[in-house]
Amino acid sequence: MRRKAATATTKTLGREQVKVMLSIVALSLFLLVSDFSEISSLPKKSVFTFYDVFNTTTTTAARIRKAIFSEPEQPSTLSPKCPQFPCDLSIVFIGDSLSRFMYVSLVHFLRHNKWIEPTDNPNLVKPRDYIGGTEESSFNWKPYFIASTKALAPYEACDCWREPSDPNNNRKYETIVENRYFHDPIRNNTIVYLFAYGNKVPMRGHWNDSFQLLQNTSLHGPWTNETTIPPFAWTYDHWADAILNQVVPIRPHTLVMNAGHWKHAIGRDSYRERVVEVSKQSVPQVVWRTTTADDDGSFDEHLHTDRAICVELECLNVTGWTSKLDKAFYVDKVHFIEPVYRKMNELLLWNHIYPNHPTMKYQYSDQKVDRLMWSELGLNDSLAAALEQDSL
Repeated sequence: MRRKAATATTKTLGREQVKVMLSIVALSLFLLVSDFSEISSLPKKSVFTFYDVFNTTTTTAARIRKAIFSEPEQPSTLSPKCPQFPCDLSIVFIGDSLSRFMYVSLVHFLRHNKWIEPTDNPNLVKPRDYIGGTEESSFNWKPYFIASTKALAPYEACDCWREPSDPNNNRKYETIVENRYFHDPIRNNTIVYLFAYGNKVPMRGHWNDSFQLLQNTSLHGPWTNETTIPPFAWTYDHWADAILNQVVPIRPHTLVMNAGHWKHAIGRDSYRERVVEVSKQSVPQVVWRTTTADDDGSFDEHLHTDRAICVELECLNVTGWTSKLDKAFYVDKVHFIEPVYRKMNELLLWNHIYPNHPTMKYQYSDQKVDRLMWSELGLNDSLAAALEQDSL
């Protein structure tokens, strides 16, 4: 009996010694790699266990667990470096006016932590609320450029200019420009929109050093007082050249492109192949947004281009489900009211960017986010999901 008791005591002592040793190792690792401010998160007790140290909610404990057990970091709360979800976005949009409205919708959400409401009046995705006419026949875009930049201040710079139309409502394409640069240094979100009306006019702008510009957005604004504007600092007839010289310096994680309803050269094999090659070599993630349907549900005119390029790039398919939208969601033949642009952005973020982002795929997987239901667009959930996933 004494021998059995001694053996049991030895086993108990052995287990306790192992626990003590593990606790010493865990605590030593914690102190070695931690910020001293995290020590207060440890349990208030005189004896620490292995469990106590490794199951704190500190980032240090998470790093140790990951190093030892290859556990991905999935914090239940955001890091102080990210005060409000989402952070670390870096996106460049190249495209038409619908890409502009995607940009405005997304940046408003990032700036104010809420999406633009359909009932907002004036409404930032309805320029006619500011310019006193329709987008097709407007005499003064300055009020919209000023108001939209002010709404996103101090984080947006807008290289925006559009001369008044002539009495016959003919646009003066030779000077039109709209490039928008948003950077929030607190949440490290950088979103850029570079206008590209197909190949109707060259891609161009007045501010050449886009990376430095993003560090000082408050120093720039729309051309508000000028009757004429200075010569362009850069002009590119080929999208690939604009990507190399204007997108690459921004160092985005994601490039989103669309040629839209404008006449363009993307349908030509040689032109498209160079755009695809340069963009894939220059940016980690490249997404092609398909062309939206008109207010009568038609879209066949643009399918051949979207089909060709979606073979080469990730495809954000918005063609099918926009063809099922009620006319009440349209401002005119091709433009929408919210929450259509919100839905496009949510599909971009959750279906494309977050799953592929080097940190976001772990960091934000458990965030409770209020996403728009398809029913709020008058669409059946299963039908809309099938249309969004359907091949072109």
